[in-house]
Amino acid sequence: MDITGEIQLPARREVVFAALNDPEMLRTALPGCETLTRSGDEMKGSFDLAVAHLAGPVAGKLSYGPGVAPERVALEGGVEGSHAGGLRGSVEIVLSEAGEATRAAYAAHVEPHGALAGIDAGELAAAARAFAEAFFGALAARLGEPLVAAPPLATETPEEAAQDELVDRLEHRVDDEASHVAEIVEEVEQEIEVAAGRGFLGGPYVWGLIALLVVIVALAILR
Repeated sequence: MDITGEIQLPARREVVFAALNDPEMLRTALPGCETLTRSGDEMKGSFDLAVAHLAGPVAGKLSYGPGVAPERVALEGGVEGSHAGGLRGSVEIVLSEAGEATRAAYAAHVEPHGALAGIDAGELAAAARAFAEAFFGALAARLGEPLVAAPPLATETPEEAAQDELVDRLEHRVDDEASHVAEIVEEVEQEIEVAAGRGFLGGPYVWGLIALLVVIVALAILR
């Protein structure tokens, strides 16, 4: 049984070709696919399908055939159910440029075996076509997902920049002046200790007042 179709995908051909070779992209696009891992040209996965009379968990295998980057992708493989038999098939996808998009034309061949071999060909064809349309529709949705742009960096207005510069200058000046005052206070404290020890000019109380006056004068000068 053969089915063909065509769909336009919202990405350039190189991007579509890469997506068709990406197991994670395929996993999210293949209907019912739960796991899919790739080793070389082969992929193995697990599916929970409801295609024709093939329902429930099944194992699947895909392998890449000769392809031409970024124009052609070829896949073959199948799924095997526990009792209902399985499906084997192949698909060739030809990619052509359509402006910023890509036109994907596919041709698939599907063969049922086991218990599935006895189902109506029309029913199987309808199920296979619905599967292909669901896959390419999901792939188109993934390829069309917008990128989340980072918010633009905030830029200062000239007034804000001038304010920031003024604040920086004042902070530096305060730091410098605080350093000078600390040095003056330290020197005064040392003098007080020496003079108080000698009992000069009335003892520690008088020298404490003098120290306070010196600090006030120092602050006034530094301004």
